Amino acid sequence: METTSPEWDHCARATDEDPVGCRGVRAGGRARCLAHLAADARAVYLARLAAGADVDCRGVTFDDGLLAAVLAGVTGEEGFPVFGSGLFEQARFAESASFASAEFRGPASFQGTRFEGAADFGSVRFRDGAWFKGARFAGPADFGGVHISDDAGFADTWFGGTAWFGGVRTEGRLWLEQARFAEDAVFLRGVFGADWVGPLTCDGTLSLAEAEFRSPLRLALAASRVDARAARCEGPVALSVRYAAIDLTGAVLLHPCRISTDLVTELRQPAAARAEYGWSWTRPNLNSPFPWASGSPGSGSRSPCGSF
Repeated sequence: METTSPEWDHCARATDEDPVGCRGVRAGGRARCLAHLAADARAVYLARLAAGADVDCRGVTFDDGLLAAVLAGVTGEEGFPVFGSGLFEQARFAESASFASAEFRGPASFQGTRFEGAADFGSVRFRDGAWFKGARFAGPADFGGVHISDDAGFADTWFGGTAWFGGVRTEGRLWLEQARFAEDAVFLRGVFGADWVGPLTCDGTLSLAEAEFRSPLRLALAASRVDARAARCEGPVALSVRYAAIDLTGAVLLHPCRISTDLVTELRQPAAARAEYGWSWTRPNLNSPFPWASGSPGSGSRSPCGSF
């Protein structure tokens, strides 16, 4: 078990799961995190929030309506939550979490965050990048209609349910190296202003249908199926695909295109390929603050992507 304390001053309230105690950052200079503040101290903290406030909830566990209280605190006259910076690194959302229609005017970090229920970021506006490296989504994740004005980082992120990115718009790079999708990953009608960075793995269908790529698309991936019908690629395309059938019906390719696959006799699903070649991919332990146990991704085991 990990015994290293977080880099921030943390609550340290004793827990059964973690020898260093609660990892939640101390709230407002007090000795406890927001989740463990006394009721009156928490009320004072929440009352001081306002639209555009910087919110630091690193390592905090959200349950019993705590997220709703924070969102209410930063909701302005226009009726939606507005953050300055939003720091939720290594936080834990023990119930469904909805940031729908929120705006982050400063950096937004959910690196290493655990979402144990459904996660809704629909129509969120990230003005200074969005970082989800190492995050874990146990349920469905909705990023539909999200607008990210800078880079978006999903490296080493695990999606246990359907990942919906329909209508997403990114102006910077989309970092997906070693991202893992246990079900479908849908980027329907997304608009991407810069390149994607892989490799990534998708046990279901990777849908790029009607998406628009305004920069070169060079990507290595493993998937059961790639749906790129009616996609528009304004730069060169170089795809290295394992195990997947690719549908490019109606796609518009304005520059040279190179697609390589390893299909020889029959379609092999990524899950079957892992069994055939001994690759290990263990579902993360959502009760642990440190997801990847021995023999699972992130601990040095072989990925279905292999090496491209």
